[in-house]
Amino acid sequence: MKVFDKSKHSANKSVISDISKIQIAMQREINKILKKYDISETAPTGSPENQQIAKLEKENKRLKDEIQQLKEELKAIKQIRDEQSSTTFDVRKDYIINGKQCSAKEFESRLRNNHYEVNITLYYANQRVKHDIWKVDNFSQKSSLSGNLHSGYLRGWREKGITAIRLELNT
Repeated sequence: MKVFDKSKHSANKSVISDISKIQIAMQREINKILKKYDISETAPTGSPENQQIAKLEKENKRLKDEIQQLKEELKAIKQIRDEQSSTTFDVRKDYIINGKQCSAKEFESRLRNNHYEVNITLYYANQRVKHDIWKVDNFSQKSSLSGNLHSGYLRGWREKGITAIRLELNT
C-alpha cells in the first residue's frame, strides 16, 4: 500500500510549476526568433534559424511530456490520498454470547428490552488491554449497538489507538 508523502506531492507541484515557466520562456524564445528573422514555414530547413527552432521545439515537446508525466503522478498521489482518507477503517468487533461467537445483529437483539451487564475488553495498538463493564438498561428497538459503542467506548478510537473490542454477554 502506498503512503501519501506530502513532501513529494509539494515537490512535484513545484517541479511542474518550474517546468511550465521554462516551457513558456522557451515558447517566447521561439516567437522572438521567428519574428527576428522573419521566418516563415517556407524557409529552408537547413538554415541555422530553423535548426535552432527545431531544437527549441524538441525541448518544448520533451518538457510537455515531462509535465504530463508529473501530472499523472500527482493524480495518482491524489487518488491514493483520497482513497486513504475516504476509506473507513473500523475497529474489529467480537460479539460473544454465553461463550459463543455471534453476529452484531444477534448480539443487539439479545440486548433489546433486557437489563444486562456486558463485559467489554478493549485492545490497543500498543498491546495494552482494558476491561470494563457496560450496564445496559434502556436498549430499545430504536437503539443502535454500533452507535452506542462509537459514542461511548469507541469514541476517538483512532486517536486512542484502539484496534479491537470484545463484547461478552452471559445470560
